[in-house]
Amino acid sequence: MELSSWVMLAVEEAAKGAAPNPFSTLWLPIVASIAVVLILNPFGKKEDKKQKQLIESLKKNDRVLLIGGIYGRIVLVKPDDDEVVVKVDEDRDLKLTVTKSAVLRKIEKGEEVPAKPTS
Repeated sequence: MELSSWVMLAVEEAAKGAAPNPFSTLWLPIVASIAVVLILNPFGKKEDKKQKQLIESLKKNDRVLLIGGIYGRIVLVKPDDDEVVVKVDEDRDLKLTVTKSAVLRKIEKGEEVPAKPTS
């Protein structure tokens, strides 16, 4: 049943003097509560705080995983900009300049990093 049908049903019942359907009076607070939770997203604040701490702690020679699945080592952190330079291939000296928010996580010492394919 469409939303307008529920509203019309509630109006007709109210006009007849009949007791309103409990759902017709409760749907608005339920929908409003869901909207508030989705818009304010109180559950995402912890992750935002952790990401901000990660970005602030980035330094030279940190091994990182970028959001695109690229592994690399930070060779330069630009303090005035929101960018870092990441070396992704030691043999070819291939470097990428990415935003700090593109860093998904740091690779801890002893953690396995996928080996690059041999061609």
